[in-house]
Amino acid sequence: MVPLGMILKEAAKRYQFDNPYYDINALKQPKTDIQPFTLNEVWTFINGVRADYRNYYLVRFFHRDAYE
Repeated sequence: MVPLGMILKEAAKRYQFDNPYYDINALKQPKTDIQPFTLNEVWTFINGVRADYRNYYLVRFFHRDAYE
């Protein structure tokens, strides 16, 4: 909906008509239930990934900034 709103805003400004999108609010969406991998699943994944990607995924899964 955001691209449509931007298009209508620009068109309304350019062609001087009231923006029909002006007072439309986004619908509330429930938060998604996140189910992170277990440590066992992480190691299964890392042990199954190609060797040239192994270090990348080790950093992605275990670097402390990944969870902040």
